[in-house]
Amino acid sequence: MKKRLLWLIAPLMIGASFPSVFEVPQAIESPVVYVKTSQKSAASGDVFWIHFFGNYINDFYGFQIDVLLSPNVGGLALAPIDESAPFELLDRNIFKDDIAFVNEFDNDSDILSFLVTRQTAEGSGYSVANVSLFATVQVRALAAIADINAAFTVSDDLLAMQLGQTNMTVKLSDSNGAKIDYALVVPDDVAPVITLTQATATISPGGSFAIAGQYTATDDVTPSERLFVATYSYENLNLAGEYLFTIYAEDEFLNHAIALFKLVVGDPYVGITISARIPS
Repeated sequence: MKKRLLWLIAPLMIGASFPSVFEVPQAIESPVVYVKTSQKSAASGDVFWIHFFGNYINDFYGFQIDVLLSPNVGGLALAPIDESAPFELLDRNIFKDDIAFVNEFDNDSDILSFLVTRQTAEGSGYSVANVSLFATVQVRALAAIADINAAFTVSDDLLAMQLGQTNMTVKLSDSNGAKIDYALVVPDDVAPVITLTQATATISPGGSFAIAGQYTATDDVTPSERLFVATYSYENLNLAGEYLFTIYAEDEFLNHAIALFKLVVGDPYVGITISARIPS
């Protein structure tokens, strides 16, 4: 039987509460969701990203995200950059090869919606044991927002959002269509640290050089083996000159750091004559 994504909308209980601030992470390995923005505050007109991450999720088969963008009924003062397909499945997204059944902005209801599930041929969902990205949307602020994260009120109950009690619904499903309960926790917003062993190195033309031994990259949360680190340069070790290496480090939450390293090959100034004329 084909797997289907079935959302179980629980009745709204009188007195039910929904988080307006993020819960503090707990040292337990039960499902968690992080909602992280690319900036902490916004001026009117600012464009930024909202990223959705998960961790400790077994049999993660699909998800649904709905975001209310009408501030008149408790929504967020935001507008999608792309109204026709607002959400993106980036290359590093765990669902990048799966099916987006719904990816739209409804102008009548002012709701962004994203519904994604695994391919129907897949019998089970993903086993998520590290922080993993599962959805991204780019938006524009329609008014100044002093603290973007504090403006989010998130639950897994779509009815609560429809009644204006929350402005964001995030629902996870397993391969049987059952809802996966999760805790909403504070994402890491501290960038990795790149430490250079030295700022500059000099070699003779035709010599050998390896940038890997010139720096270390560390992070306060993400283990070093899971950091994404890349270096970019256009050096020519056979030609005298000064060459810059760009070192880029990114953690699981997309926080990043950049450092520059200079390589000097030979003497770039040999054969250069500088003449000066002293005014009379």
